Amino acid sequence: MKEDTKEYAAPAEVTRQDIAAGLRSIGITAKDKVMVHSSLKSFGRVEGGARTVISALQEVITPAGILAMPAFSDCSDGGAQGPFDPETSPVETWVGLIPETFRHQPGVIRSLHPTHSVCAWGNDAARFLSQKDPWDIFSPDSPWGKLHEEGGKILFFGESVGGNTFLHACEAWFNTYLDSTMAWIKTPDGPRQVRVTNYPGGCRGGWYKLKRQAPYYLKLDAMGVYHYGKIGDAVVTVCRADELAAGMNKLFAEDPAILLHKEGCPGCARLRSKIL
Repeated sequence: MKEDTKEYAAPAEVTRQDIAAGLRSIGITAKDKVMVHSSLKSFGRVEGGARTVISALQEVITPAGILAMPAFSDCSDGGAQGPFDPETSPVETWVGLIPETFRHQPGVIRSLHPTHSVCAWGNDAARFLSQKDPWDIFSPDSPWGKLHEEGGKILFFGESVGGNTFLHACEAWFNTYLDSTMAWIKTPDGPRQVRVTNYPGGCRGGWYKLKRQAPYYLKLDAMGVYHYGKIGDAVVTVCRADELAAGMNKLFAEDPAILLHKEGCPGCARLRSKIL
């Protein structure tokens, strides 16, 4: 039997130039405020890894804009990480390698929230992260509120659409079932507890695992909220935060439980019972 000697070429590496060009092609420009949810592996092979993705984003957005990423830590009462320290608490692994790498980059600063902190880079990053009540995750002056009010964009690399935290902000603004919880923070006098408000605990059976097949997503897509491109192997999705918020406000008015399991889930049933 003749041996198969066909040679297969290794997948091409995605470069910084490829990523920058792809970002521009889907409408990311200098001075934009952009919240990025990411999956590094979705690109295929990236020359230089996570730092290359970050560098391309910074090149396109420039310091005149804001590059932001979730930097969540499990510092709630009973959580795995202990008291939150914005300098040292690692980003949860499920959030991704790109945000954890971003946290360590020069010029990047982090907000003070013990469960839902955000990292940001840009000339206006300190103002973008500041808020009067640092323990309210989704207050109108939070980074999520500023995305909404200041024409910000939300960018997804790959299937990270399943982790769109801005939907929790919409729950806080347009719905009634978010919780509060206690979390630990590190202080010069030792650990202390704070009460976190607008905490998105519980299950989201109509959202997380369904990703692009979730009912809310299909409805927003039909409204034209999302725009698409391709970088390497990654489907790249972008939307304006204000358009997403307007769409979710409409969907919650039609079905306040659209992001929850319809039946059989005690966690979703508990949240459903809080809907006014």
